[in-house]
Amino acid sequence: MTTVAMIGLGSVVQHIHMPAFQSLKDKVQVIAGCDPDSAARDHAAKKWGFQVFADAREMLAETKPEVVAVCTPPWMHREH
Repeated sequence: MTTVAMIGLGSVVQHIHMPAFQSLKDKVQVIAGCDPDSAARDHAAKKWGFQVFADAREMLAETKPEVVAVCTPPWMHREH
């Protein structure tokens, strides 16, 4: 099982990324996500039950995922 953490928990995650990851449930487990927006974090935690963080570095240090999905707007990808 490959563990995944996501940076960014906005609408693209809700409508595209999570359904895709869920279709791979025998191979992939989303263990965490981060977003500076507390409403996005709360929604993700309630809907999918994984750990949520406000800070990507904290999330990566604590959860140590095998894969990181950068799900932020394209202009932010380099920063993350």
